[in-house]
Amino acid sequence: MSRRINLDVPNLPDPRIVAWLEANNIDPKNTPAAQEALVEDNRVTLIEYVLGADGFKLPVHDSDGEPIGWVKHTVTVPLISAPENHEL
Repeated sequence: MSRRINLDVPNLPDPRIVAWLEANNIDPKNTPAAQEALVEDNRVTLIEYVLGADGFKLPVHDSDGEPIGWVKHTVTVPLISAPENHEL
C-alpha cells in the first residue's frame, strides 16, 4: 500500500512534518516543502536539494548565467518511523 504525505502545508514549518522527516534521517532544511513524499514498501521517496562540496545548495542558471532556482534530485530512503507516529 502506498501513501502520499503533503509537505506543503499552510503553516510552515510544521513540527509534525519536521519530526517525521528527522525520524527518517531526512534533513528538513534540504527538503523543498512544495511536494508530496511517497511512502511505499517501507520506503520514503521525495525530492531534496543537491548540495555542493561546501554544503550549500547548487544553483540552476538560465542561459544568461542568472540563478533561477536550485538543483534537485529524487531520493528514496528506508522508512524508519511511520507518518502515523507523527500524526500525519
